[in-house]
Amino acid sequence: MLIRDIHRSGEVDGTVVCIIDDNKNKWGRLIDNIPVVGGRESILEAVEKFAVDKIFLAIPFRYRIPKTRYLANLQRNHLRIKRIFPECISWLPDR
Repeated sequence: MLIRDIHRSGEVDGTVVCIIDDNKNKWGRLIDNIPVVGGRESILEAVEKFAVDKIFLAIPFRYRIPKTRYLANLQRNHLRIKRIFPECISWLPDR
């Protein structure tokens, strides 16, 4: 649902090429034809494999963004990081 809402709204620029999810049950599956490639430890590998230049962090509003070495590595590699709130994405207008 989140992926469809992102594409439908047009408010978030870019194309979603892969999904990182810490839920191991989702790894190797497709969500809206987009592969779930692993958890946080897979981020840098996915960035290289899929030529990612921007990362959308879909972390619920009530949670803080975790200060991890993964995020620090992403910022050092000059990747753009944009936080989106899953509970708010459906508020974006259709385009």
